[in-house]
Amino acid sequence: MSISCDCSGDIDNPSSVESFTDRRARKPHTCDECREIIQPGAHYEYASGCWDGRWSHFKTCAPCSAIAKRYCPRGGYPFGGLADHLRECLGFDYRIVPEDES
Repeated sequence: MSISCDCSGDIDNPSSVESFTDRRARKPHTCDECREIIQPGAHYEYASGCWDGRWSHFKTCAPCSAIAKRYCPRGGYPFGGLADHLRECLGFDYRIVPEDES
């Protein structure tokens, strides 16, 4: 069974220009989704664009990027809001590891 988010139309503020590139970190960065450190040497997605006339950029670690690509179409959630979007749309927070119930 495939699970995907069907909430891609919820974006209130689409970009007028955007670019996505895969990069390898040369120094530590913070993931704009999970707030974990992207370590030097790790791959991450770098997104830049113009929203409401302002240029911004976002760095997303490889695990968060893979989750976003798996569950939401590109542009299907606001940057920095992946966890909230998935919680509202699919009912789970991918950052929380369930405790062992045994």
